[in-house]
Amino acid sequence: MIKILLFDDNPKMLDSMRMLIETSDKLIVCGAFQNVLHAVETIRSLKPDLVLMDIDMPGLNGLEGLKQVNKHFPQLPVLMLTSFDDEEKVFRALRNGARGYLLKSMPPQKILQAIEDAYDGAVPMSDPIANKVLSFFRQPSKAESNYQLTDREQDVLKLLVEGKSYQQTADELVISYETVRTHVKHLYQKLEVATLAEAVVKAVRENLVD
Repeated sequence: MIKILLFDDNPKMLDSMRMLIETSDKLIVCGAFQNVLHAVETIRSLKPDLVLMDIDMPGLNGLEGLKQVNKHFPQLPVLMLTSFDDEEKVFRALRNGARGYLLKSMPPQKILQAIEDAYDGAVPMSDPIANKVLSFFRQPSKAESNYQLTDREQDVLKLLVEGKSYQQTADELVISYETVRTHVKHLYQKLEVATLAEAVVKAVRENLVD
């Protein structure tokens, strides 16, 4: 049996996923939690074979929780199961180590198959997500960066890619909130983008940050 660990702040969703997984003769739920604050300790204790994780959770969102899990358990497949389908979250999830990205609107039987596929080493995605990813990687990318970003602009961009807010970025770099805004304005100009999501996607796609 493949042991599945669930993280979702919606108790009804947890119950629904547990009931769905119990219909399979190959899968079993070993735990279900409404936040990822203690995800690393929970995984050490329950030793799941695969994790299903939501994004929007209290205390620590799923993207940051995923990053922590991947740091401590790089071989453990984590599937994002969420309602969010925007590019920023998709690419941040993949960058943070997600094995796949599924939408909650996906047919139940396809979710079960995606879990088995991820356990076997595949990278399953809901069709709308796969189309978004393919469309971005079909676009021509620069062989090397000619954006001439300063060291501090790269620092700001890296923290924004990690999901930090302007204020969190300012606190971490020990600069003012307005200074962060100024750096972001310069980043928009140099990267030729108009939104934070575009900046994050371009940074991930073109490996502009470590």
